[in-house]
Amino acid sequence: MNVRQPIWKQGGLGIIEVMVSIAVGLFILAGVLQLYATSSQNSAVVNGSSTIQENARYTGQSVVCPIASLA
Repeated sequence: MNVRQPIWKQGGLGIIEVMVSIAVGLFILAGVLQLYATSSQNSAVVNGSSTIQENARYTGQSVVCPIASLA
């Protein structure tokens, strides 16, 4: 029995493999972008809190120092 061997063998990626890898890459990219957005938002909140704390400290010193110098 003479079975013919195919001249070419499958040597690359099929369209399904490429589509699956693109989908996985997009999910990973979406996760990274979500982390970046959350990190940026948290940074803005921390900066705002820092500014409020600095202003409160300055106000407290502005009120306490003149009163302390009177005593």
